[in-house]
Amino acid sequence: MIIAATVFMVLFGLMSIVDGLYYHDYKYKLYLHKESILEHIMHTFRAVAFPLVVYYLFQNDFGGWMMMVGVFVAFIDIILLAIDVRIEGHSRDRYGGLSNGEYATHLFANTFHYVSKTMKNDRVCFVQGFPLFWGCEARVEVSLRPSKRPTGPLGCR
Repeated sequence: MIIAATVFMVLFGLMSIVDGLYYHDYKYKLYLHKESILEHIMHTFRAVAFPLVVYYLFQNDFGGWMMMVGVFVAFIDIILLAIDVRIEGHSRDRYGGLSNGEYATHLFANTFHYVSKTMKNDRVCFVQGFPLFWGCEARVEVSLRPSKRPTGPLGCR
């Protein structure tokens, strides 16, 4: 599964390079137009988030708070993606909207991106206990596998 996830992550990276260098920088020169500046900023932040997500959620099998940093960055990346999708049409008004080629590039790039994360993270299990009182703890569990540890409703043993 890790090989397939890696292939999808590499495909995402390649599609992102095509989108950024060809469509944004070469064909449309979005950085030159005031109506495209916000989109350019979104893509810059997403470009910074990409290696962090790869490091914290993909390359290493961190647990605990290190994994939660990766989850947080991935969550922020999803929010930036939503903002980017919302503003992208406006920044392409001068060209009549997104071209079919750029639209297809976005579709495949994001599909590859989220398929790779899903395939990789099927093994991730994060459990963090927060001590409360009398030997009980509040438990936060993020997992795609059911827990094998029997505990009470608040993690009391």
